[in-house]
Amino acid sequence: MADRIDVLLELWKAQLEADRHNENQRATLTNIIILVVAAGLGFIAKTGLQPSMLVVTLSILVLGIYGALANWKFHERSAYHATQAGKLRKKIAVQFPILDIEADREETRRKHCGRFPRLVEIELWMLWVALQCAIAVAGADLSAWIIFSSMLVVTLSMLALGIYGALASWKFYKRSKSHVDSAADLRKNVDSAADLRKKKKKLWMLWLALQCAIAVAGAALSAWIIFS
Repeated sequence: MADRIDVLLELWKAQLEADRHNENQRATLTNIIILVVAAGLGFIAKTGLQPSMLVVTLSILVLGIYGALANWKFHERSAYHATQAGKLRKKIAVQFPILDIEADREETRRKHCGRFPRLVEIELWMLWVALQCAIAVAGADLSAWIIFSSMLVVTLSMLALGIYGALASWKFYKRSKSHVDSAADLRKNVDSAADLRKKKKKLWMLWLALQCAIAVAGAALSAWIIFS
């Protein structure tokens, strides 16, 4: 009997320790992100919202998104360990019915919810995630301000249009190749179809080269504005 209780207690304490470890990791990660973001904001305040600061603002955005996802994951692990600890606690309570462990816990919970009816509805992990989302929104706002208040909006548009044009040209080429192959099957004229396919491929390569040149120009100009 004693051995069984000792095993349950050790397993229960192990789940609590794992849950506490997750909370410590969550706090450590959040503190690191806040320190890095504070340093980045201080650097921006000293230098100003110049195009070169886009590296800093985008880093703030990425850190905020990563922090939100990481805190969400920590919540998932914490919920798992809490569920396991709850099941073990119930097994321990069965071994000591005279202590009324579950009844006292439920009574304490009911009184606590009556004392803080609104706060109990707000889960702690939501506040952690909300903080990281606020950091991500701040990074996105600062990045948008830099982009739309400079020529970056033009150069990035060139980059996006070049990439889109290259993908569209590739799609048009694949569709055209399919139609040529179908026509060759109908006409039974393989030689003429092969010649037509070569001409279309050369034309498609010219279109693709043009779109890639636009994308490269947009990327080069964007990099020059950011890092100059």
